[in-house]
This record gives sequence, structure tokens and C-alpha cells, in this order.
Amino acid sequence: MRGSKCRSLVTSFAGTFRDARYALRSLRRSPAFTATAVLTIALGVGGATAIFSIVDGVLLKPLPYAQPDRLVRLYEVNPSAGGERNGVSLPDLEDWRTRSKSFAAAAGYAELTQVLTGRGEPRELRATFITGDFFGVLGTPMLLGRSLDDDDERQASRNVVISSKLWRSELGAAPTVLGQTLALNGGEPFTIVGVAAPNFRFPSVGVALWAPQSVLGGRVMGPRTRENRSFDAIARLSRGETIERTTAKVNAIAAALAAEYRPPNGRWSAAAVVPLKTTIVGNIERPLTLVLALVGSILLIACANVAHLLLARGAARAHEVATRMALGADGLRIARQSLAESAVLALLGGAFGVGIALVAVKLVLALYADSLPRAADIGVDLRTLGFASATSLAAVALFGWLPASRMARSDPRRHLRTTRGEAGGRRTRQALVAAEVALATVLVVGAGLMAKSFLTLRGVDPGFDADHVLTVTMQMNVVGRAGPPEDRGAFLRERRREITERVRELPGVRQAAMTNRLPLRDAPSISQFRKVDANGAADDEPLRVDTRTVSPEYFRAMGIPLLAGTTLGEDAHLTFGETRDSFDGPRPVVVSESAARAFWPGEDAVGKTIAGGFFQAVVVGVVGDVRAARLAESPAPMFYMPEVLGIVATLVVRTSGDPALMAGAVRGAIREIDPQQSIRGMTTLHDVTAGSIANDRFFALLYTTFGSLALALAAVGEYGVVAYAVGLRWQEIGVRIAVGARDVDIARSVIGGGMRPVLTGVAMGAALALPLAQLIARQLYGVGANDLATFVTAPLVLIGAALLACYLPARRAARTDPIAALRVD
Repeated sequence: MRGSKCRSLVTSFAGTFRDARYALRSLRRSPAFTATAVLTIALGVGGATAIFSIVDGVLLKPLPYAQPDRLVRLYEVNPSAGGERNGVSLPDLEDWRTRSKSFAAAAGYAELTQVLTGRGEPRELRATFITGDFFGVLGTPMLLGRSLDDDDERQASRNVVISSKLWRSELGAAPTVLGQTLALNGGEPFTIVGVAAPNFRFPSVGVALWAPQSVLGGRVMGPRTRENRSFDAIARLSRGETIERTTAKVNAIAAALAAEYRPPNGRWSAAAVVPLKTTIVGNIERPLTLVLALVGSILLIACANVAHLLLARGAARAHEVATRMALGADGLRIARQSLAESAVLALLGGAFGVGIALVAVKLVLALYADSLPRAADIGVDLRTLGFASATSLAAVALFGWLPASRMARSDPRRHLRTTRGEAGGRRTRQALVAAEVALATVLVVGAGLMAKSFLTLRGVDPGFDADHVLTVTMQMNVVGRAGPPEDRGAFLRERRREITERVRELPGVRQAAMTNRLPLRDAPSISQFRKVDANGAADDEPLRVDTRTVSPEYFRAMGIPLLAGTTLGEDAHLTFGETRDSFDGPRPVVVSESAARAFWPGEDAVGKTIAGGFFQAVVVGVVGDVRAARLAESPAPMFYMPEVLGIVATLVVRTSGDPALMAGAVRGAIREIDPQQSIRGMTTLHDVTAGSIANDRFFALLYTTFGSLALALAAVGEYGVVAYAVGLRWQEIGVRIAVGARDVDIARSVIGGGMRPVLTGVAMGAALALPLAQLIARQLYGVGANDLATFVTAPLVLIGAALLACYLPARRAARTDPIAALRVD
């Protein structure tokens, strides 16, 4: 019995090997057919594999932490402000952890930039300052040494864990790194106690080191009180806990804390518990998943095209197949050999498709890595290769079974009567054409909507003039400035003034100014103000405003127009009064046009007074609106305050020529003022604006690329079907020409027959595109989901491409030599 099974396996393997060898010989004899089929499969498999690798890296792969599904982010919520989310205070986080029993562990952290000194030119490092159980929450082992723990935080030890990237770049991957020190901000050195694993990148990809938050004094992070909600929070759910139950428990605790500590917690009476993966991926999940589904349509179109080619090849070989069947070959054997050809084509196409995917993924990461969450996890790996293999096998089933089944069922007596393949399966071929044209129509409509949306978005006026502007972001060097806040504030104002004036003196510089937040790059800073009437009484209802601090020439440097009043003067800054929490005199403030219109409708905003916390301000001017958050969002009300205390600032430099060419001179001017001053980033304002719509550009490019590919594949498929039909009708066409048919009649007949399934497919595709448009409606800007121009233009483009595909074989048919055609038996 066992020997019989072995012989059967050997026989089966030998038969499969013979079929594969026969398929290779047969395909070598038809190089044009083989190249076309392999390229078509490669495009379909390559596109699907490339998008899968992106979707897999961003959405499907688990986060590189222990039991990542139990990890959550925590936020304090202000229900009275529309559910505004904020960071957490450490006392509140501790109460949530101890009272709820829902968390196995919880920790807070804050990202700050530190300047590494003592190792050549000073440079900035992204650092995360953590509470004791941070590494325990994430559950990731160290590459070397140990992690930080509760003892490090309690003792405020100057110990750090460094990233593996910093270990390699700065310390040469030395195994003796533990115990070495790093000098940060020119202060007391930190001792390295551990090196994180290479895949540990929390809370962000560029983080270089982790240190206890307790080493930061109150001047940096403020007092660790309930008012100080400047920490982010992460937690690990206890076993058996769910997001819903935990949210209910933490909300109840937040409400109790709001009642217990009314001054600091009164408005923050709720909480949010969000899966960590959701906070990392953001809102890109739905668009990426939809793109993957659409790329599946490309694969289906490619399979339909290859099925056309195989049907045509089968018809051309009908006499050969009939002869073999007449000599005793059974239909199953013929079908196996046909499937073997399909499998070889799929194998070759899949291999080339993986190559296409490798190039495509590298290109996407080179252009859009900053726009994609978890970009470091994207790549062509074993999971991707498995997907490519499964896709290739599916392609065999999709395009191979139809030709194989037709061969197996063919009647040898009918085919032996003629030396040429007869027209068979016309309805099948037309159905395939209609299906692929329908899918192509859906993709072309989607591409048209996304392209039109992006072009509309790119044409939006941001409210400032981005031409000839260089931006330079710095974390001001305050090493050795540990005195009272007012002393450091005066030093920062003087240092910024020196830098601004020195840069302004450079040849080619027209204006230079400072700001704390750059439009379209930095997150808004929402503050609350109250309107003050002529009697000095403040409104009960606070005004929520995006507040920016700027130096006097900011509006001219940014090209923001002044609409009324004046801008901020050279001496406009915050002046301390007798105590830390009081200021002498009202501050000048410039408001945006939308703020003036919203807060003082029908009135002149200039001269109006507002109260903000422990100071008052007087409106001295009104400027044009700026789209500060996103180009797709309407301008929000905005207040511009004089430059205040703060370490991070962005220098805005308007030049008379190419701003990129001024980068070296600007850097040199800054170093003349302070050789130890680090520069966090330097880029043009055009690049900042372009970066703000990078996601929109990415998806517009994907849709346009796949829409164009679908259009090309559909046109090629239509050409192949019509050309094949013309070949089958060669004798008939010759007879018609011989009896007096005109060239135009022949061409009209060929084009009419070819266009019938195309028109059917276009109609089906336009109907299918309507629900697709609704799915991508949230990604569109300035374009309706049912945009008439797109729904008319896209089908017309497809019809035009199909007409061209039909015209070429029609012209050949019209030029048929009737004598040559009639000579064929």
C-alpha cells in the first residue's frame, strides 16, 4: 500500500514536471505573447503587493510591544469645550491608576528637545522624560543594560536609556557603553544605563533618549500639580478589561476629582481612553484600506487581459489541440497543460511584480515617509512575499481556468474541418471586456475626483505669501541662565532681537521676524479670553482663540496684510509687575479678520479690550486671515501677542532671491551671535506649505497612478480582443472587400463590434463609481462626491481610449488584401 502511494506521488510529480517543461517550451515559441502576459501580470501583482506592504506596515502588523492590544492612551477631557482633549496631570494620573483598578500599569511622559554638547558641534536630540513605570507599561526588553524604574524617578537620578540609533551613531555601537555619560544642555552629565531595542520607537520615531521626568525642575515642566496637564499618558489594561468599561470607570473618577478639586479640575470632568494603535495610525486607516481594495480591481483587469490573450492563443491552437485529442489525448490532459502555462506565466509575472513592488515601496518611502505613520515598519518582507505568492496563485485561478475549461470541452471534429481557429466564445470575450472597462471606469472616476480635489486644495490661498521665505527653527541656548524667570525672559528677548537684527543685515534679506508657532506646521495653541466692556466688566462667556506670539516684522515677513490699525511695536513685550503672576499695563494684541468679525460683529475691533488670565490686552490692529491648521480648514479666529517667554522659536526670513541659497549665510549669522546655538530645522515656507498637504498629495498620486494603469490595461485588452476578432474574420473581410465593400464600411463594422461591450462597461462603471465617490467624500476638498464634470469626463476618456484601441485593428482590416485572404484554405 505504501509503495503504491509512493509510485503514485512519483508519477504525479513527473507528470507535473513534464507539463511545466512543455509549458516553458510552448511559451518560448511565442515571445511576444509571453512578454505581454508576464508584463500584465507583473503590473497587477506589483501594484497590489506594493499597496499591501504599506497597509501591512501601517495597519496590520502588531505594534512592537508586549500584548499591544492592551495598550491605551489617556486624555483629560473638558466637556464644556466640546470635548476638548488635553494631556494629564501626574496627580490625576495616579488617582486614575489607583482608584480604577483597570490598569495593570500606567505612566506619564513628555517630549522635549535637548542639546548634546561635548561631542563636536552641538546638536539637538529628541528626549522623552518619563515616570517610573514607562518601560514596564510597554513591556519591551532592553538591547543592553536595564530600563528606568520607580527608583530612578524617586531619586531624580541622572540616568538615561538611549536609542540603538544614538548608540550606533554617537558611540560607535561600543559594548562598553553602559556607564558612559552624555552632556545635555551643557549641564551635569547623564549616565547611560541601558540601550533600547532597535524597534523601540515610542513615543516617536526620532526619540534618542529617555530620562526620569523628576530631573526636570519646575522652571522647565512647571510644578507637578493638578493644574499642570502637560504630560501625555499611556497605560496597560488589566486582563479582562475592555476600553468601554475602563472609559466608564475613569470618567467616574474624573467627575469625582472635578468635584473634589474644583478650582483645578472643575472643567476637566471627563476622560478619554483610546487604543494606542488608533492614536498612532490616526485617520489614515480607512483611505488606505480603500486603496487596497481598488488595487484589487487592477489585478482583476490584468487577469481579464491575460484571459483574453489565453483565449486567443487557445483559438489559434484549436487545430493542434483537436489533432492531439483525435490521436487519443483526453480533455483533462489538455486542460492540465493549459493550466501549467498559466502557472508559469503567473510565476514569472509574480517574480517581476515583486521587483516592481520593491521599487514602488522604496519610492513611496523616499517621498512620503514623513506623511505615513509607522513608516519604519513598511517594507517588502516575508509577509509581503507570502501575499505576492497568494496573489499569483489567485491570478492563475482567475485567468487560467476559462481557457483550460474551453480546451477540455472542445470538439475535435469541428476544429479538424478547418486549419484556422473559428470564432468561439465571442460572448465570453465581450463580457470580459465589459467587466474590465467597468472596473477601469470606477478607478478613473476616483482618480479624477482625487486629482481635482488636490489641485483645488493646492490652489487655496493660505493667507500668507510663501514666496522667497526661509524658516529657521531653534531651541534657544539657555545654558548658564538659571536665574529668575524675569532674568531669563529678558535674556531670551535680547538674544532673539540680536539674531533677528543680525540676519536682517545680511545682503539679500528683506525682512526677518520671530514667532513661536508657524502656520501649517505647528499645532494651534488654544487660549481663552473674555471681552471687557467700557466699564471694565468681563463677559461670562470665554472666547476660544488660537494664540500666536510674534515679533514686530512678522506680518511683513509673512506677507499677511494689515487691514486696520497698526501692528505690534518694537517695544511690545510682556513686562513683569511686582509679583510673578502680574504684569504692568495692558498688552497690545493684533487680531485676525475672522476673530474681529466673530467677537465684535458690526463694530470696529481696534481699541477693544480683552482679559486673558492674569493680564488684559488692547486690540491695536486687524490683519488678514491665515489658514494656520490645515489648508482644507477655514481660518480660525486668531490673536497675535507680543513675543513672550519661551525656548523654541522660528525665525522667518523673507529674501529677495531663492531662500534656499540664503541658508548658509543665515546659519553663519546665528552662530556669530552664539556659536553653541543649535538649529532644529531650516526649510522654505513653500516646503512647509507643501508638507501640510503631503497626505492629500500621496493619495491623489495613488489614485491617479492606478487610474492611469487601469485605463492603459483596459485599452490594451480592448485592442487585443478586437485585433483577435479581426484575425478570425480575415477571410470574411476579404470576401466583403472582394464583392465591393468600402473601407469605411469595414472599419465601421469592426469599431462598432468592439465598442458595444465598452459602452456597456462604461455605463456599469459609472453606476458603480457613485458609491465609491461617497466612500472617498471625506478626502475631497472643494469637489462634490457626485461632481458632474468628473463623471462625464472620465467615461469620455475611456471611450476615447477604446476608440483608439479599436481604430488600429479596424484600419488594418480595411486594408486587407482580398486575394491573399481568399487564398487561405
